[in-house]
Amino acid sequence: MTPPSSHLPRLAQTHRESYFTVGMESLDYDMIHEDRRPRTASVLLLLSLAALVFSYLWAYCLTDALVAADILAPISRENDPRPRWLVTSWLSLTTLFIVFGWICKSATSRHMKAIEQMEMDA
Repeated sequence: MTPPSSHLPRLAQTHRESYFTVGMESLDYDMIHEDRRPRTASVLLLLSLAALVFSYLWAYCLTDALVAADILAPISRENDPRPRWLVTSWLSLTTLFIVFGWICKSATSRHMKAIEQMEMDA
């Protein structure tokens, strides 16, 4: 037994009708909310934490795995180079992230200037 058609939702039909009848002139731009830009401090903190995690994995976990597989000689407790490797790799990764971000920012800025110039010429 099928339910009467008046009880069926009209969502699909309404969506299909509105898709074909709404033009660019009738869009309500007030309903579009601008996304907030991420705060610089939170982005730097996340990149710093990611660099710390990768540095720890490289300096401690990979070293321990290589020692366990007898590829690397066991590390003495008195002369442990892993903390130095951790700090060095963290600084290197953080610098790499900063340089990569600067390159992306400058490339984006250059592209936006080119787009604005094309807009002015047209």
